[in-house]
Amino acid sequence: MSSPDKYPQNIEFEIDRPRLTKYWQLQSLAGYCSATLLAGLFAAGALIGDRFKASATASAGQYVLAGLEFLLLTLAVTVALGVLLYFALGHYQSKWAAANLRLLVEGQYLRLVTGAVFITDRRIHFRAISDYSTHDGPLLRRLGIKTLAFRVIGGNQPSRTTIPGVIDALKVRDMLCEIDAAREN
Repeated sequence: MSSPDKYPQNIEFEIDRPRLTKYWQLQSLAGYCSATLLAGLFAAGALIGDRFKASATASAGQYVLAGLEFLLLTLAVTVALGVLLYFALGHYQSKWAAANLRLLVEGQYLRLVTGAVFITDRRIHFRAISDYSTHDGPLLRRLGIKTLAFRVIGGNQPSRTTIPGVIDALKVRDMLCEIDAAREN
């Protein structure tokens, strides 16, 4: 059976894996550092908490120095714990997730393979996709990549699916719209 459009039945879109890996690694590092901020605050408070219990004879300068020391120690502990968690959990998973990501058109289906340790292989009928869009943010723009997104309808409520790192995402979005219009029936 031939398709009513000008595109082949099976297409695999390219993913910019090196930039995508960098993007996910930076996100992972920022996330782990943010998650360890509270631990950094408690650790710094425990290590230099006695300096804030100074007597009435302490000068304002001593309070400022103690506060500055507290902030620097908080930052050091937060970054140290964040980097430790990043290398233990996020660094390699970002590489694996970028290596496993695939976006394909297979006849009337859009196939999406995602995951790092646990791989998800989804086939979505074009009838279930309601719209396509592209997104970028400061980090994506800095790395020179975009995110392709589409909404899958069905079930209880529509879900937004995003695929960062698609090479030439605007062209892919337009191509998917044409394929969708031709093959959704």
